[in-house]
Amino acid sequence: LGPIKSGLAVSPTINDSSSSLRRLVQLRGGAGAAPPTALKAVAAAGLLGAINNFYVSFPYAAAGLTCGVKASAADLIAQRRGGAMTGPNQPKFQFQRNLAYVLYGALYQGMAQEYVYNHVYPAIFGEGVSLSIVLSKVFCDLLIQTTLITLPVAYFTKALLYRYSFAEAIHRYWNDIKYQGLLKKYFMLWFPVQMLTFSVVPQHLRVTFIAAVSFFWIIILSTIAR
Repeated sequence: LGPIKSGLAVSPTINDSSSSLRRLVQLRGGAGAAPPTALKAVAAAGLLGAINNFYVSFPYAAAGLTCGVKASAADLIAQRRGGAMTGPNQPKFQFQRNLAYVLYGALYQGMAQEYVYNHVYPAIFGEGVSLSIVLSKVFCDLLIQTTLITLPVAYFTKALLYRYSFAEAIHRYWNDIKYQGLLKKYFMLWFPVQMLTFSVVPQHLRVTFIAAVSFFWIIILSTIAR
């Protein structure tokens, strides 16, 4: 509960802004109808506050939902770009492939990484944002978690759905590293992103921030690991 509660320090900012706007509209309401722009500002602030509270109160559900939808949309774009939908021997939409990325996005990129980044990493490396702590988290994520867990899980998920062996999944993973520059592309994108993740992004929005960036990474990965 500790890491989850720490995010509560961020949400009152949005909620207070929404309350202030409501009071402003109420004060102006005494002299006449509230301006439409003020009503829109109140509605927008209230919506942002509700979304923020959802991510604070239900971090695993929020992470799974966000990353699952993101992964599905990213793979759909990758299928279109790669011609998977228009090839003569390919179905119009490869459902199994898309489902693999939905499961990978929701269960691993969403829920699992919510636990790892906001519970495990702080317990191992600390909760500060000093350069040494941030670099420790980033290098652990890139050199250990990514190479041994994050990317292999994506390949194993596809193996389960396409019904080929884990040995074949590992073989494909290694070929993509060796011939497609998989890890090089991953490190070039995610080193600067994770530096921001562990230094300036609020804890309860880290997975959401990663999901926004990984939308483009999933397109790359889906194109490489067909």
